[in-house]
Amino acid sequence: MILKKIPYDGDSGVEMQLGEEQMKISKDKIQTGKVSIHKEILTGEKNITVPVKREELIIEKTVPDSKSHNKSGSHSESIRIPVSEERIDIHKRPVDLEDVSVSKHQYEEVKHITETLKKEIPHIGIKGNAKIVDKGIDKEY
Repeated sequence: MILKKIPYDGDSGVEMQLGEEQMKISKDKIQTGKVSIHKEILTGEKNITVPVKREELIIEKTVPDSKSHNKSGSHSESIRIPVSEERIDIHKRPVDLEDVSVSKHQYEEVKHITETLKKEIPHIGIKGNAKIVDKGIDKEY
């Protein structure tokens, strides 16, 4: 508070301007942070065991009995036996696991603000025998 001496010229009245501080509340929106979301692809090996079947051809030789001399079967004969095995084919396909959603939620909270404000009030000081018509001015404030 600044005390000012108000000039007094004797016969005229004096005016004193009183003032006070008032609060004006305003809000500004500021960026407090930034969030980014991205997908990361991880690679890893997966070991699995898969049984596979295959066929083998077994040829057995037999020695004919020397007592039996059957020569009537002197022609040659061929036998064809198909041989097969299983082969593994790997096919990869993408599978959706889960959805991730990102949204902003706005909520309101109440902040209590305490601020000291200044206000000017008049005080009358009396010296000597000065007569005051209304002394209640100190009591108004």
